[in-house]
Parts: sequence; C-alpha cells; structure tokens
Amino acid sequence: ELEPYVPVTSRGVDAGNVQVRCMSQKLLTVEGSVEGCQLLTQSVQSTTGFDRVMVYMFHPDQHGEVIAETLRPDSGVESLKGLHFPAHDIPEQARACFVRNIYSHIPHVKHDEIPLVPVDCPHSMERPDMTLVSLRSVAPGCTQYYLNLGIQASLVVSLVVDGQLWGLLICHHMSPKFVPFYERVAAAMVCEVLSLFISVQQRLELARQQESAGRAQRRMVHCLKETHDPQAAFVGENGNVSDLLKCTGACCVIDGVVHRFGVTPTEEEILELVGFALEHSGGVLCSTNLPDVYPNAEKFGERARGCLLQSTSTTTKDLKEGSLVCIWFRGSITRNVCWAGDPSSFTPGGMVPRSSFRPFSQTETLSAMPWTQSDEHIVSNFVRDINLQLAEIKCQQAEHRLRQMQMKDQFIANISHEIRTPL
Repeated sequence: ELEPYVPVTSRGVDAGNVQVRCMSQKLLTVEGSVEGCQLLTQSVQSTTGFDRVMVYMFHPDQHGEVIAETLRPDSGVESLKGLHFPAHDIPEQARACFVRNIYSHIPHVKHDEIPLVPVDCPHSMERPDMTLVSLRSVAPGCTQYYLNLGIQASLVVSLVVDGQLWGLLICHHMSPKFVPFYERVAAAMVCEVLSLFISVQQRLELARQQESAGRAQRRMVHCLKETHDPQAAFVGENGNVSDLLKCTGACCVIDGVVHRFGVTPTEEEILELVGFALEHSGGVLCSTNLPDVYPNAEKFGERARGCLLQSTSTTTKDLKEGSLVCIWFRGSITRNVCWAGDPSSFTPGGMVPRSSFRPFSQTETLSAMPWTQSDEHIVSNFVRDINLQLAEIKCQQAEHRLRQMQMKDQFIANISHEIRTPL
C-alpha cells in the first residue's frame, strides 16, 4: 500500500511511546472504564487534533452509546456524548472486520474511488480479501452517513477486550484530514493499553462478585448443616439465595416443596415451570426473555422476565424425592434512551442512512439483564454444594433411624429374654 509521504521527526517517532507511558500512568489514578475512556479521548485529541474524539461502546444487543468524548476547543462541533445509535449503524459484518483490522482511516469522505485492476485475481479467479487493506474505499451508504453528520474525515480504532469487540475509538473532522502512519500506530497503541485496562476492571468486578457469592454460599451451607432446615438456610435472616446473584426474586424447590424469596411467580406457576424445564431442557434453563422458551411465562408479566434455573434432577419422577431445583428471576428493564435521531427513521438493515441525528428521548421496556457465564458458574457450584449437603443430611437421618431400629430390636430382644427366663 502506498500513501503520501510525511517526514517523520525524532519527536514523531517517540510520540507513540510517550503517549503510551502517559496513558498508563494516568490510568493508575482512575476508578472505572468510563473514566479511562475519557482519558483516551483527551490523549488522542491532543495529539491528532481531530475536531471530535469519542469512545463508542457496544451494548449486549449491539447498539452503541457514546460514553466519552473530547471536542477541539472553539471547533463549534456538536457533542454526541450520551447518545445511543442503533445496532445496524455498524452492522455485524463491519464489527467482525474491526476485530481483524484494528483501525480504519478515511482522509477525505468525498474521495474518488480508484478501481482495482484486475477485479479478480488472475490465479484464483476470485475477488481478493480487502479486510486488512488500510486504503480500501468505503461503502456508499457509509459515505452518505458521514456526510449527513457533517464529517469530512475520520479515524476509527478498535477496542478489543479478551478477543471481543468492546467498543471503538472514533475520531471526526469537519474538513479533510490525513493522519500519518506513525500517528495511527500511536492511537492503536493507546487503545490497546485501554483495552487491557478494561479487561482488568472486568476481571476485578468478576472477582468481587464471586467473592460475595462465595460468602453467601458458605453462610447458607453452614446454616443448612446446623439446622437441617432449608427454609432457614435459604430464606432466613442469615442470608438467602438472592444474595448469590443480582435478581428480583429467587426460590428453591426441595423435595417438591417451594421456598420463595422476593418477587416471584406463585408456587403453582413455579412448579409448572420446573416441570417444563425437566421435560424439555434436562433441568437447566437460562433466558433473558422467558416467554421465548416457555410461552406460559407471559402470565408472569414483567416480574419474572429473566430466569436462571438449575436442577439436580433430570426427570419429573425425581422431583419429590431427593431433588433440588434453584431458580433466580429478573424483572424486565425500563430505561430512558436518548437516540441519535428519531427511531421511526431507522430503516431496516440501515441501508438508507438517516438525515437527522437530533436527540430523541424514548422510554423502553426491555427484557431482563443478561445472565453471564460467571452467574451460571456460581449457580452450578451452589447447586452442587447444597445437593451434597442435603445428601449428607439424608445419610445422617438414615443412620439415626437405623440406630433407633437397632435400639428397638435390642429392647425387644431384652424383653423377650426377660419373659422367657422365669419360665
């Protein structure tokens, strides 16, 4: 690939290293990912001079939100911070491309496209893969999108966290702007530093959640061991099953008896749900929108939109004998979203870019907060430990009954002997 030559001074060569060192030192003083993103936008804007530098974070449903932004002083550029953008603004194919090719630079949106000659490879007779080509042209829809935003040049750098596209660093300029290669590399380096920082923050949060769940689990197992009373252990003053995960309600079904806590369906509805899970999914169920997999959940309303269920049994025959079923519920989420444009103007597939990005507030009712792999791991460990403790209790009870029977047999034998002896 060939691009205009820009003389590189010694200061330019070292700029990337200096920027990375400064970014790393400043990240030591921040507490969360959002603050780290704000530091990133400030650092990149000061070194590149773009009119607008922002961090665009992807939500679980793949729609985006501008969570940090730095504007060039006196640029007159409108702020986009806090605005949400529909998922099809950056379609799945583009997101996959950003994982492989970490940055994309458009020096001039109104550039003249230069055709590839020949179009097909003479040897393979196939179109070449242009994913990793920095100077490739952009789709006409993307060009129109930028023009509708008033943008003439852009630089986009991926924020990849643990192999997944977490977000994008997006730089906008209102006039044509070419960013030299060494500046692009420097921007990619500081983005990688921030990606590592976000990964560490996520792991720390995960460790805190697991530690909190571990403490709650140990309290409940200890209480069950001391009292042999599931009601006291799971819904007692010392803790309850809802302490394990963030939820609006939880319950345990032990030997066919339902123990509930918080906002849950009725006992009859819970038993029907358990029967469905045992019959259709082997006693394991995880959903953020329960009616999608269990149509009868529509009558639960918004109180139990999400469900995480795990059972030690796999058939309904074992439900009343030595079985344990734990269920956590999450209600639906109501949020106020400020969209970049009227949602009614968002065309399916995003093939026709919208012309207005004026903020549009909308209140939405969504499915429940997603369950994470950590949530499922915590539940699996909890069900396993509780099941082992219940099995130990049953063994102790069986041994106690056996001793009682032996004492009864010995007593009868003694009485029989006393009666026969005089004779």
